[in-house]
Amino acid sequence: MILYHFWQGFIKVSLFTHHPATDHFVVIIGTSHLPKPVQLTYSNQNCIEKAWLYKEYTTEMQPTGKFGFLGCFVADVTSYMIDNELYLVGMTTGPAGSDNRPAWIGWRLEKFDAVSWQRIAFVDIPLDQGNDLEVDDGPTISLINGQIDVTGELFPNRDPDGPMGSGSHHHFFTTDLQPLEKKWFKAPEYPAHRPEVSILQESNGDILMFTGTTYWHANLKVMRFDKDWNFIEEKLLCQNAFFPTGSASDGKFYYIAYSSQTPANQVSHNMITNAHLAAYDSQWNLVQDAAITQYSETDHTNSGAAWILIHGRYLYVGYATSPFDPTTGQDTPGQTYVNIYELTGQPVAQPSGQAGGCSEQDTSALGVLRSKDRAATWTSVGNACMQNLTVWTVDPTGFLLGDRVVLYFVDFNHLEQKVPQILYRATSLDGVHFDSPRATYTQEDKLVDPFVLPLADGSYRMYAASDSKGIISAFSKDGLTFSRDDGIRSKEGGMPGALLLPDGRVRLFLAINGIGSFISSDGINFVKEEGLRIPATPNAIVDNPQPIRLKDGSYLMLFQIRDKKYEGSPAPWEHTEIHLATSLDAFTWIVNPAILGYGGTSCLIEMPDGTLLLYYVNR
Repeated sequence: MILYHFWQGFIKVSLFTHHPATDHFVVIIGTSHLPKPVQLTYSNQNCIEKAWLYKEYTTEMQPTGKFGFLGCFVADVTSYMIDNELYLVGMTTGPAGSDNRPAWIGWRLEKFDAVSWQRIAFVDIPLDQGNDLEVDDGPTISLINGQIDVTGELFPNRDPDGPMGSGSHHHFFTTDLQPLEKKWFKAPEYPAHRPEVSILQESNGDILMFTGTTYWHANLKVMRFDKDWNFIEEKLLCQNAFFPTGSASDGKFYYIAYSSQTPANQVSHNMITNAHLAAYDSQWNLVQDAAITQYSETDHTNSGAAWILIHGRYLYVGYATSPFDPTTGQDTPGQTYVNIYELTGQPVAQPSGQAGGCSEQDTSALGVLRSKDRAATWTSVGNACMQNLTVWTVDPTGFLLGDRVVLYFVDFNHLEQKVPQILYRATSLDGVHFDSPRATYTQEDKLVDPFVLPLADGSYRMYAASDSKGIISAFSKDGLTFSRDDGIRSKEGGMPGALLLPDGRVRLFLAINGIGSFISSDGINFVKEEGLRIPATPNAIVDNPQPIRLKDGSYLMLFQIRDKKYEGSPAPWEHTEIHLATSLDAFTWIVNPAILGYGGTSCLIEMPDGTLLLYYVNR
């Protein structure tokens, strides 16, 4: 989730957490290129170039408009929320002496009231720079035994690659930031390990620390301690894994977010890292390991810095992407995303939605309009985002499945090419941020204007215009894989839309010098109905019927009007009016003369709260 698209050069996201007082999610992020000076929330100090800031979102991942600035530096920072108080720790240094060297190197731990965003207290933590070196980068903050544990990497004998390996240093504080004690965990008393780490405390008091064995090309392992930090055991979880910065448990599975490195890339600034999500059972058997991102060497992009939050029945996984110059290795401004997974008692496989700002390559061609007053007024919410987008999304059709939006579409780039034509599918929780498109149906003939109709038994039928053959259909039991039905549904008309009527019949709407209709008892064999449902005026083309049955039993239908002089134009979207008609019986329609907007083929979806989302092609 990038907080403001015009702020360039994020460094690191430190937290995505739930705020119990407001029922909001809070994101902490650093930016290194402020467009203008900004003031901290708790003082008159201004940040000139760099800042750490917070921004609040609803549980549906919609921005609330509330944000502020917590610090004027950009270095490794992490944070932790306890009730309504946020703890933030980051790298800092003491004042410079006469030799211009800092008096000390270490961390600053700060406590904020996350309602007013005033700073309550802070404490500086100088780190030991002696023979055993306490490293200041990559700090981790956790709540263990009711105490704040700030953790970093320890280099015994100042040698990160020595025979004893590395370890971790832990600084403990009360929740009021009063210092308590410090612990070092290093070989030979403890197994060698290297943060960045994540730490969980189980209900029985045992402490789990997830860590790697080396900085790169690591083996990921879990170390178990009792509540008094007595070491119990360690287990190897997987190889080629490092930076396990996110961990959580739903009581059945342990979820670990980590980074992996593409083995073929050994040059430091050209290595490719990807974010992963792994699930383990209670005996630490690997149940699933899913690549959240799949960047290759040619993408010149890394991802990682993943973190995890379980809230309600959803698992939220945040991660950052960072493009780089392949010649210099210099990072360029990146993006941050949140994938949303539904916890169903089984390990998660595909995200049920994605939240966050679009990078340029993830911004689809589908504009989104929202209405909260039953289509009386509409507000633009920008363009839909789609993770790992590689197609030009046009001809959308969709519906609400449970609490998620399901969209199907085709690739405009391939419509006139002699390649297999593919129907794609993507899903979203908020209707704006979608997961990666996946192919659900392929045919050799040109495929345009699909419409997917959910059927009463939970299956699906897709109607589409297929080159010169006419209107074809395909069937799916799960909505994921469609198989072509035999025959042609209609040789007359185009741009199909369909409704499942209360009596079980299917009414198919087609563009025929206006919008006509056909009726069927089985969804396969159709009979043309008399008249036109929506007629066309003499100089206009009326097409693209996209009907929907609302929860109250009434009907809406989107359709398009454009001047005939644009007929044959490949994409006259800027001249195409989007209109709406209403009906009580799905047969007699009343046209609203208001123009909702201008754009290509569109569809309409009703959300659980009655909000209407309209998708249309606008570029």
